[in-house]
Amino acid sequence: MTNKNKLNILLVFGGRSDEHDVSIISASNIIPHFDQSKYNLNLLYITKEGGWLLCDESRFKLNCDFPEQIKSTIKGVSAYVPIGQGDLKNIFIKKTDQPVQVDLVFNVLHGRNGAGGVLQGVWDTLGIVSVCPSLIGGVIGFDKDIMKRLLSDAGIPICRYKVVHKNDYKPSCIEEIKKNFQFPFFIKPANSGSSLGVHKIYKESEFEEGVTDVFSYDNKLIVEEYIDGSELEVYCFFSEDNVQTSVIRQTIIGAEHDFYTYEAKYGVDNATTNIKNIPADIPKDDYDEALSLSIQAYKALEGRGEIRMDLFYSGDKKIYINEINTIPSLMSAQSQPSLWHGCGLSHGEIIDKLISQAIK
Repeated sequence: MTNKNKLNILLVFGGRSDEHDVSIISASNIIPHFDQSKYNLNLLYITKEGGWLLCDESRFKLNCDFPEQIKSTIKGVSAYVPIGQGDLKNIFIKKTDQPVQVDLVFNVLHGRNGAGGVLQGVWDTLGIVSVCPSLIGGVIGFDKDIMKRLLSDAGIPICRYKVVHKNDYKPSCIEEIKKNFQFPFFIKPANSGSSLGVHKIYKESEFEEGVTDVFSYDNKLIVEEYIDGSELEVYCFFSEDNVQTSVIRQTIIGAEHDFYTYEAKYGVDNATTNIKNIPADIPKDDYDEALSLSIQAYKALEGRGEIRMDLFYSGDKKIYINEINTIPSLMSAQSQPSLWHGCGLSHGEIIDKLISQAIK
């Protein structure tokens, strides 16, 4: 395949969200899996301040789980896309107005603007094909309130929850919550990811401080019952007219962490402090049910591209959909072994399938 026949891929990462560093890690670990014989890869880094930089891939640190090490290798030039000129499959270098062709955007931008579907509206406006959630799928998947309502309407099991809006909140809300939820319970932002802003509340005195933190992330707070058990994760994507699923990973949180916190997921010791069973060590009927529920949830939540479905598996062997992650993070194989390898698929093959499906 000659260079002119290669697809020009724009890999987008970084962003203004609190998951900026997670996105940098994902970019570092996905870049090596793009087949250079098929794709010309350009990197678009969105800074915390919202600036756009076209980056030099040759200097970018790869296969790394430590964002500070990666950041020191991010070098680029300011870039922009003009809106309002119809279909325009280019991004432009700001200093020279030199166009860089974009056939397809591959999004590893986490947080509201990426996983939440906001930036998808830009690519739709420009007529650029993208590997990322649809605008509606991103909004649905990122807002845990909307997501849970749709799952419930579809008859898919979820844990009990309650929504509290910031404008409606009063300290006395704890009295109603105590009537409906036993300690411990969780409070979390409706719109956030990577366990940011999540608190496990053991007693009433912890509640107010947790609420203040939650409302620093979002104006909607989710109260959620605690499910005593383990967490299951399964990846899904739509290919060849079917939703394909990976093997299931079961995570049992180590004693160092109270629940699956940001540090438990992305800390330097995440690979050693948590027990990760691949495949999940659960009865076959429960395993099959978890896969079936994940496919149902993918469809109910307007899934597109690759997503990760997070589930709870309780001590009494009940399964609940926890949430959908419309742009799952990617860490090194040491920290996060691929769940697709158990299905005989490499990351490179998944990328090829996602790109092929997006073009269709």
